[in-house]
Amino acid sequence: MAALGLLALLFLLGKGVHLLATRKPAVSANPLGRWVEAAALCLSAAALLTAVGGLTGLDSRPVRPCVQALAEHQGPGGYRTPDADITVTRTLLPASVLCEFPGGTHVELVSPWVNPLLALSLAGAAGCTAGCVRAVRASRRGAPRSGHPAY
Repeated sequence: MAALGLLALLFLLGKGVHLLATRKPAVSANPLGRWVEAAALCLSAAALLTAVGGLTGLDSRPVRPCVQALAEHQGPGGYRTPDADITVTRTLLPASVLCEFPGGTHVELVSPWVNPLLALSLAGAAGCTAGCVRAVRASRRGAPRSGHPAY
């Protein structure tokens, strides 16, 4: 997961450097290439956000981040039972690391902004995929490649 997040980060940084150097948002000149680049950008953002969510709370002692998060909410000394009583549940979609303490206390370790941005990037990738399909259909019909109707 970390490797996927690193690749996504490198791609996003590369696109940022390209934008700053050329002042062009896309490398490709044709509409299909631009849609593919936009889809890759959205998927890279989704991969990076998934890695951020999945790697949240990793520690040599799995419950340490849970106890630290609980101390932030309730103050130091808010937890005094053995670590074995803490249940940590991880999911990738939606990104979640949920710590369950005895007595019903729950602490979420993944930042609240990760999942909305993840959903937005996946929706953007789906929209770009629809744009790719439209660009392919337009090129097969011989329509203008700019995506604008001919006047």
